[in-house]
Amino acid sequence: MSNITLAIDGDLLQKSRSVAQKNGTSLNEMIRGFLADVTADGQGGWYSHYHAVAHQIQGDSQGWQFDREELHER
Repeated sequence: MSNITLAIDGDLLQKSRSVAQKNGTSLNEMIRGFLADVTADGQGGWYSHYHAVAHQIQGDSQGWQFDREELHER
């Protein structure tokens, strides 16, 4: 196993730790799970699927903007 260093905004870090705690896991394990999902079967996992679906959606967003926090909530 290897170690990495990440630079994360303090507010994002606090929210991420809270999400991990609510799900009964550690932030470390949550990040490992995310990376495993993204690289699953070489297909990009749910992340790749999300982007494929997003590109197929057409219509007026009526001012809605992509919210990264909502995407990553579990």
